[in-house]
Amino acid sequence: MFFFKRKCYPLLVFAAILLTISSCITYEGPSTTGFGPSEGWEKVNITFERAILNLRGNAFYLMAITDNQFFRIGSENEILEKRILDVENGTYGRPEIADNVFSRITKNDDGQYQLEFHLTKNSAEIVKFIGIQLTEVPNELVQIDYHGRNIGAFNGDGTRFILPTVTFPNFHYTFFVFDIRLDPSTFHFEKVELVQRIDVPELSSEFNNIGTIRNVSGNFYIAAKDGGFKIDKDGNYERVSAHWMKDYFSVGGNLFGTAFEDHYFETSLDGGNSWELYDKPSALKEVTVTGGKIFSQFLPGHQFGVSNDSLLVVTPIQLDDDFPDDNNSYQAIDYFSNNFYLSVGKDLYLSPEITEEK
Repeated sequence: MFFFKRKCYPLLVFAAILLTISSCITYEGPSTTGFGPSEGWEKVNITFERAILNLRGNAFYLMAITDNQFFRIGSENEILEKRILDVENGTYGRPEIADNVFSRITKNDDGQYQLEFHLTKNSAEIVKFIGIQLTEVPNELVQIDYHGRNIGAFNGDGTRFILPTVTFPNFHYTFFVFDIRLDPSTFHFEKVELVQRIDVPELSSEFNNIGTIRNVSGNFYIAAKDGGFKIDKDGNYERVSAHWMKDYFSVGGNLFGTAFEDHYFETSLDGGNSWELYDKPSALKEVTVTGGKIFSQFLPGHQFGVSNDSLLVVTPIQLDDDFPDDNNSYQAIDYFSNNFYLSVGKDLYLSPEITEEK
Protein backbone atom coordinates (compact mmCIF):
# COMPACT_ATOMS: atom_id res chain seq x y z
CA MET A 1 0.00 0.00 0.00
CA PHE A 2 1.06 3.56 -0.67
CA PHE A 3 0.50 6.32 1.80
CA PHE A 4 1.36 9.89 2.67
CA LYS A 5 1.87 10.96 6.26
CA ARG A 6 2.53 14.53 7.38
CA LYS A 7 5.65 15.24 9.43
CA CYS A 8 5.94 18.47 11.43
CA TYR A 9 8.93 20.62 10.65
CA PRO A 10 8.46 24.05 12.27
CA LEU A 11 10.38 26.06 9.67
CA LEU A 12 8.62 24.36 6.77
CA VAL A 13 5.21 24.83 8.36
CA PHE A 14 5.97 28.52 9.01
CA ALA A 15 7.10 28.98 5.41
CA ALA A 16 4.02 27.22 4.08
CA ILE A 17 1.78 29.52 6.12
CA LEU A 18 3.59 32.60 4.79
CA LEU A 19 3.25 31.29 1.24
CA THR A 20 -0.45 30.67 1.64
CA ILE A 21 -1.13 34.09 3.13
CA SER A 22 1.04 36.07 0.76
CA SER A 23 0.34 34.52 -2.61
CA CYS A 24 -2.80 32.40 -2.67
CA ILE A 25 -5.53 33.96 -0.57
CA THR A 26 -7.02 37.25 -1.63
CA TYR A 27 -10.03 39.26 -0.59
CA GLU A 28 -11.32 41.55 -3.30
CA GLY A 29 -14.49 42.85 -1.67
CA PRO A 30 -18.12 42.36 -2.72
CA SER A 31 -18.66 41.68 -6.38
CA THR A 32 -21.04 43.78 -8.43
CA THR A 33 -23.42 42.02 -10.78
CA GLY A 34 -25.44 42.90 -13.83
CA PHE A 35 -28.52 41.41 -15.43
CA GLY A 36 -28.44 39.70 -18.80
CA PRO A 37 -30.82 40.81 -21.57
CA SER A 38 -33.80 38.74 -20.35
CA GLU A 39 -33.18 39.68 -16.69
CA GLY A 40 -33.33 36.07 -15.60
CA TRP A 41 -29.78 35.29 -14.54
CA GLU A 42 -27.42 37.69 -12.79
CA LYS A 43 -23.80 37.60 -13.90
CA VAL A 44 -21.24 37.38 -11.10
CA ASN A 45 -18.42 39.85 -11.67
CA ILE A 46 -15.53 37.42 -11.33
CA THR A 47 -13.10 36.77 -14.18
CA PHE A 48 -12.32 33.14 -14.89
CA GLU A 49 -9.47 32.50 -17.30
CA ARG A 50 -10.85 29.17 -18.49
CA ALA A 51 -14.17 27.36 -18.54
CA ILE A 52 -15.67 26.55 -15.13
CA LEU A 53 -15.62 22.78 -14.68
CA ASN A 54 -17.29 22.26 -11.32
CA LEU A 55 -19.04 24.05 -8.45
CA ARG A 56 -19.74 23.14 -4.84
CA GLY A 57 -21.52 25.22 -2.24
CA ASN A 58 -21.47 24.65 1.52
CA ALA A 59 -22.62 26.64 4.54
CA PHE A 60 -19.71 29.08 4.28
CA TYR A 61 -18.74 29.64 0.65
CA LEU A 62 -19.10 28.54 -2.95
CA MET A 63 -16.18 26.77 -4.59
CA ALA A 64 -15.49 26.98 -8.32
CA ILE A 65 -12.72 25.26 -10.26
CA THR A 66 -11.27 25.52 -13.75
CA ASP A 67 -8.23 23.85 -15.24
CA ASN A 68 -5.95 26.54 -13.82
CA GLN A 69 -7.84 28.31 -11.01
CA PHE A 70 -9.66 27.49 -7.77
CA PHE A 71 -11.96 30.04 -6.12
CA ARG A 72 -13.73 30.31 -2.80
CA ILE A 73 -16.56 32.83 -3.08
CA GLY A 74 -18.50 34.41 -0.20
CA SER A 75 -22.21 35.09 0.22
CA GLU A 76 -21.88 38.58 -1.30
CA ASN A 77 -19.98 37.14 -4.28
CA GLU A 78 -16.71 38.43 -2.88
CA ILE A 79 -13.54 36.45 -3.63
CA LEU A 80 -12.29 34.82 -0.43
CA GLU A 81 -9.52 32.97 -2.23
CA LYS A 82 -8.16 32.94 -5.77
CA ARG A 83 -5.68 30.13 -6.23
CA ILE A 84 -3.53 29.40 -9.26
CA LEU A 85 -3.29 25.72 -10.22
CA ASP A 86 -0.41 24.15 -12.10
CA VAL A 87 -1.23 23.32 -15.73
CA GLU A 88 2.30 23.00 -17.11
CA ASN A 89 1.93 19.33 -18.05
CA GLY A 90 -1.81 19.41 -18.76
CA THR A 91 -5.01 18.64 -16.84
CA TYR A 92 -7.52 15.93 -17.61
CA GLY A 93 -11.18 15.33 -16.84
CA ARG A 94 -13.52 17.14 -14.49
CA PRO A 95 -12.16 17.80 -10.98
CA GLU A 96 -14.15 16.66 -7.96
CA ILE A 97 -14.77 18.87 -4.91
CA ALA A 98 -15.64 17.92 -1.32
CA ASP A 99 -15.97 20.40 1.55
CA ASN A 100 -12.33 20.15 2.64
CA VAL A 101 -10.52 18.47 -0.28
CA PHE A 102 -10.61 18.57 -4.06
CA SER A 103 -9.03 16.22 -6.58
CA ARG A 104 -7.75 16.62 -10.12
CA ILE A 105 -5.85 14.62 -12.74
CA THR A 106 -2.61 15.99 -14.20
CA LYS A 107 0.64 14.66 -15.65
CA ASN A 108 4.04 14.77 -13.99
CA ASP A 109 7.29 15.80 -15.65
CA ASP A 110 7.75 12.23 -16.93
CA GLY A 111 4.41 12.31 -18.74
CA GLN A 112 2.67 9.96 -16.28
CA TYR A 113 -0.92 10.55 -15.22
CA GLN A 114 -1.27 11.40 -11.54
CA LEU A 115 -4.08 11.95 -9.05
CA GLU A 116 -3.75 15.10 -6.93
CA PHE A 117 -5.46 15.87 -3.62
CA HIS A 118 -5.63 19.55 -2.59
CA LEU A 119 -6.97 21.14 0.58
CA THR A 120 -9.75 23.64 -0.05
CA LYS A 121 -8.49 26.02 2.67
CA ASN A 122 -4.71 25.62 2.36
CA SER A 123 -2.79 25.61 -0.92
CA ALA A 124 0.53 24.70 0.71
CA GLU A 125 -0.14 20.94 0.93
CA ILE A 126 -0.74 18.70 -2.09
CA VAL A 127 -0.63 14.89 -2.16
CA LYS A 128 -0.03 13.09 -5.46
CA PHE A 129 -0.35 9.47 -6.58
CA ILE A 130 1.13 8.39 -9.91
CA GLY A 131 -1.13 5.99 -11.77
CA ILE A 132 1.52 3.46 -12.76
CA GLN A 133 2.64 3.18 -9.14
CA LEU A 134 -0.78 2.15 -7.80
CA THR A 135 -0.30 -1.51 -8.66
CA GLU A 136 1.94 -4.06 -7.00
CA VAL A 137 1.20 -6.69 -9.66
CA PRO A 138 4.20 -7.46 -11.92
CA ASN A 139 3.79 -6.38 -15.56
CA GLU A 140 0.40 -4.80 -14.90
CA LEU A 141 -0.39 -1.40 -16.43
CA VAL A 142 -2.77 0.97 -14.65
CA GLN A 143 -4.39 3.65 -16.81
CA ILE A 144 -6.40 6.34 -14.99
CA ASP A 145 -9.79 6.83 -16.65
CA TYR A 146 -10.86 10.50 -16.74
CA HIS A 147 -13.36 10.32 -19.62
CA GLY A 148 -16.59 10.07 -17.60
CA ARG A 149 -18.54 12.88 -15.99
CA ASN A 150 -16.23 12.85 -12.99
CA ILE A 151 -12.70 11.62 -12.39
CA GLY A 152 -13.91 9.77 -9.30
CA ALA A 153 -16.07 10.45 -6.27
CA PHE A 154 -15.72 11.44 -2.62
CA ASN A 155 -17.94 9.96 0.05
CA GLY A 156 -20.25 12.25 2.02
CA ASP A 157 -17.68 13.67 4.44
CA GLY A 158 -14.75 13.65 2.02
CA THR A 159 -12.75 11.01 3.90
CA ARG A 160 -12.81 8.45 1.07
CA PHE A 161 -12.18 8.85 -2.65
CA ILE A 162 -12.63 6.27 -5.40
CA LEU A 163 -10.55 6.42 -8.58
CA PRO A 164 -11.55 4.53 -11.76
CA THR A 165 -8.76 2.95 -13.80
CA VAL A 166 -8.42 0.41 -16.57
CA THR A 167 -5.83 -2.28 -15.93
CA PHE A 168 -3.96 -4.22 -18.61
CA PRO A 169 -3.61 -7.01 -19.60
CA ASN A 170 -6.84 -7.51 -17.60
CA PHE A 171 -8.84 -5.29 -19.99
CA HIS A 172 -11.31 -4.40 -17.26
CA TYR A 173 -11.90 -1.66 -14.71
CA THR A 174 -10.09 -1.60 -11.39
CA PHE A 175 -11.05 0.91 -8.70
CA PHE A 176 -8.67 2.28 -6.09
CA VAL A 177 -10.06 3.72 -2.84
CA PHE A 178 -8.08 6.26 -0.81
CA ASP A 179 -8.54 7.06 2.86
CA ILE A 180 -8.09 10.81 3.57
CA ARG A 181 -7.41 12.07 7.09
CA LEU A 182 -7.08 15.73 8.04
CA ASP A 183 -6.15 17.43 11.30
CA PRO A 184 -9.03 18.95 13.35
CA SER A 185 -8.54 22.36 11.73
CA THR A 186 -8.86 20.77 8.23
CA PHE A 187 -5.86 22.89 7.20
CA HIS A 188 -3.42 19.95 7.02
CA PHE A 189 -3.30 16.40 5.73
CA GLU A 190 -2.49 13.86 8.42
CA LYS A 191 -2.57 10.86 6.11
CA VAL A 192 -3.68 9.93 2.61
CA GLU A 193 -3.50 6.20 2.04
CA LEU A 194 -4.50 3.72 -0.66
CA VAL A 195 -6.65 1.24 1.27
CA GLN A 196 -8.65 -0.80 -1.26
CA ARG A 197 -8.34 -2.23 -4.73
CA ILE A 198 -11.53 -3.53 -6.36
CA ASP A 199 -11.31 -5.41 -9.66
CA VAL A 200 -14.58 -5.57 -11.63
CA PRO A 201 -14.13 -8.05 -14.52
CA GLU A 202 -17.74 -7.47 -15.68
CA LEU A 203 -16.86 -3.83 -16.42
CA SER A 204 -14.87 -3.99 -19.64
CA SER A 205 -12.16 -1.59 -20.80
CA GLU A 206 -14.37 -0.30 -23.64
CA PHE A 207 -13.59 3.40 -24.19
CA ASN A 208 -15.90 5.77 -22.33
CA ASN A 209 -17.72 2.87 -20.67
CA ILE A 210 -18.31 4.66 -17.36
CA GLY A 211 -20.67 7.64 -17.33
CA THR A 212 -20.87 8.65 -13.66
CA ILE A 213 -19.51 7.62 -10.27
CA ARG A 214 -21.47 8.71 -7.19
CA ASN A 215 -21.54 8.13 -3.46
CA VAL A 216 -25.17 7.50 -2.56
CA SER A 217 -26.29 6.52 0.95
CA GLY A 218 -22.74 5.58 1.92
CA ASN A 219 -21.94 3.34 -1.06
CA PHE A 220 -20.26 4.07 -4.38
CA TYR A 221 -22.34 3.53 -7.52
CA ILE A 222 -20.92 3.26 -11.03
CA ALA A 223 -23.23 3.88 -13.98
CA ALA A 224 -21.83 2.41 -17.19
CA LYS A 225 -22.70 0.96 -20.58
CA ASP A 226 -22.07 -2.47 -19.06
CA GLY A 227 -24.63 -1.86 -16.31
CA GLY A 228 -24.85 -0.47 -12.79
CA PHE A 229 -22.41 -1.49 -10.05
CA LYS A 230 -22.35 -0.91 -6.30
CA ILE A 231 -19.19 -0.88 -4.18
CA ASP A 232 -19.77 -0.93 -0.43
CA LYS A 233 -17.61 0.41 2.42
CA ASP A 234 -15.74 -2.90 2.70
CA GLY A 235 -14.75 -2.91 -0.96
CA ASN A 236 -17.26 -5.58 -2.00
CA TYR A 237 -18.96 -5.03 -5.33
CA GLU A 238 -22.11 -6.29 -6.99
CA ARG A 239 -23.82 -5.68 -10.29
CA VAL A 240 -27.18 -4.08 -9.55
CA SER A 241 -28.35 -3.57 -13.12
CA ALA A 242 -27.63 -5.21 -16.47
CA HIS A 243 -28.85 -2.18 -18.47
CA TRP A 244 -26.89 0.81 -19.78
CA MET A 245 -27.12 3.09 -16.75
CA LYS A 246 -26.56 6.86 -16.69
CA ASP A 247 -26.56 7.86 -13.00
CA TYR A 248 -27.57 7.13 -9.40
CA PHE A 249 -29.05 9.54 -6.86
CA SER A 250 -31.20 9.72 -3.73
CA VAL A 251 -34.36 11.70 -2.98
CA GLY A 252 -36.45 11.41 0.17
CA GLY A 253 -34.48 8.43 1.41
CA ASN A 254 -35.13 6.36 -1.72
CA LEU A 255 -32.48 5.54 -4.31
CA PHE A 256 -32.90 5.84 -8.07
CA GLY A 257 -30.94 4.74 -11.11
CA THR A 258 -31.37 6.47 -14.46
CA ALA A 259 -30.78 4.67 -17.72
CA PHE A 260 -29.86 5.42 -21.32
CA GLU A 261 -33.30 4.09 -22.24
CA ASP A 262 -36.07 5.82 -20.31
CA HIS A 263 -38.03 2.65 -19.51
CA TYR A 264 -35.14 1.13 -17.53
CA PHE A 265 -35.51 3.70 -14.73
CA GLU A 266 -34.87 1.80 -11.46
CA THR A 267 -35.52 2.36 -7.78
CA SER A 268 -34.51 0.95 -4.41
CA LEU A 269 -36.64 1.39 -1.30
CA ASP A 270 -34.24 -0.40 1.07
CA GLY A 271 -31.03 1.63 0.80
CA GLY A 272 -29.69 -0.12 -2.28
CA ASN A 273 -30.01 -3.72 -1.09
CA SER A 274 -32.50 -4.54 -3.84
CA TRP A 275 -33.52 -2.81 -7.06
CA GLU A 276 -36.55 -2.99 -9.32
CA LEU A 277 -37.84 -1.23 -12.41
CA TYR A 278 -39.95 1.86 -11.72
CA ASP A 279 -43.54 1.54 -12.89
CA LYS A 280 -43.10 4.39 -15.41
CA PRO A 281 -40.23 5.56 -17.65
CA SER A 282 -38.19 8.62 -16.75
CA ALA A 283 -36.36 11.16 -18.92
CA LEU A 284 -33.78 11.83 -16.18
CA LYS A 285 -30.19 11.11 -17.23
CA GLU A 286 -27.16 12.57 -15.36
CA VAL A 287 -28.61 14.11 -12.23
CA THR A 288 -27.67 16.96 -9.88
CA VAL A 289 -29.80 17.31 -6.74
CA THR A 290 -29.35 20.73 -5.13
CA GLY A 291 -31.45 23.51 -3.62
CA GLY A 292 -34.49 21.26 -3.43
CA LYS A 293 -34.43 20.79 -7.21
CA ILE A 294 -33.60 17.81 -9.43
CA PHE A 295 -31.60 18.81 -12.49
CA SER A 296 -30.72 16.59 -15.44
CA GLN A 297 -28.30 16.64 -18.36
CA PHE A 298 -27.81 14.03 -21.02
CA LEU A 299 -24.06 14.69 -20.86
CA PRO A 300 -21.88 17.35 -19.20
CA GLY A 301 -21.97 20.57 -21.19
CA HIS A 302 -25.57 20.10 -22.34
CA GLN A 303 -28.18 22.57 -21.12
CA PHE A 304 -29.81 21.65 -17.83
CA GLY A 305 -33.38 20.56 -17.45
CA VAL A 306 -35.37 20.34 -14.22
CA SER A 307 -37.75 17.61 -13.08
CA ASN A 308 -40.78 17.77 -10.82
CA ASP A 309 -41.59 15.44 -7.93
CA SER A 310 -42.76 12.69 -10.29
CA LEU A 311 -39.13 12.24 -11.49
CA LEU A 312 -40.49 11.34 -14.91
CA VAL A 313 -40.44 14.50 -17.02
CA VAL A 314 -37.51 16.86 -17.63
CA THR A 315 -38.25 20.44 -18.73
CA PRO A 316 -35.45 22.75 -19.95
CA ILE A 317 -34.71 25.63 -17.58
CA GLN A 318 -35.13 29.20 -18.79
CA LEU A 319 -31.84 30.76 -19.90
CA ASP A 320 -30.97 34.31 -20.88
CA ASP A 321 -31.30 35.24 -24.54
CA ASP A 322 -27.56 35.69 -25.01
CA PHE A 323 -26.56 32.36 -23.45
CA PRO A 324 -24.85 29.96 -25.90
CA ASP A 325 -27.02 27.36 -27.57
CA ASP A 326 -24.55 24.47 -27.55
CA ASN A 327 -23.68 21.23 -25.80
CA ASN A 328 -20.39 22.38 -24.28
CA SER A 329 -20.95 25.42 -22.04
CA TYR A 330 -22.98 24.09 -19.11
CA GLN A 331 -20.76 22.07 -16.80
CA ALA A 332 -22.18 22.66 -13.32
CA ILE A 333 -25.08 23.97 -11.27
CA ASP A 334 -25.26 24.27 -7.47
CA TYR A 335 -27.04 26.10 -4.66
CA PHE A 336 -25.42 28.50 -2.22
CA SER A 337 -26.62 31.35 0.02
CA ASN A 338 -30.22 31.28 -1.28
CA ASN A 339 -29.18 31.33 -4.93
CA PHE A 340 -28.67 28.84 -7.71
CA TYR A 341 -25.30 29.22 -9.45
CA LEU A 342 -24.84 28.15 -13.06
CA SER A 343 -21.58 27.90 -15.00
CA VAL A 344 -21.80 29.13 -18.59
CA GLY A 345 -18.40 28.66 -20.20
CA LYS A 346 -16.02 31.04 -18.43
CA ASP A 347 -18.87 32.95 -16.75
CA LEU A 348 -20.76 32.37 -13.50
CA TYR A 349 -24.42 33.34 -13.11
CA LEU A 350 -26.87 33.28 -10.20
CA SER A 351 -30.63 33.29 -9.75
CA PRO A 352 -32.79 32.92 -6.64
CA GLU A 353 -35.32 30.88 -8.59
CA ILE A 354 -35.39 28.33 -11.37
CA THR A 355 -37.89 29.00 -14.13
CA GLU A 356 -38.95 26.34 -16.60
CA GLU A 357 -38.71 27.16 -20.28
CA LYS A 358 -42.09 28.01 -21.76
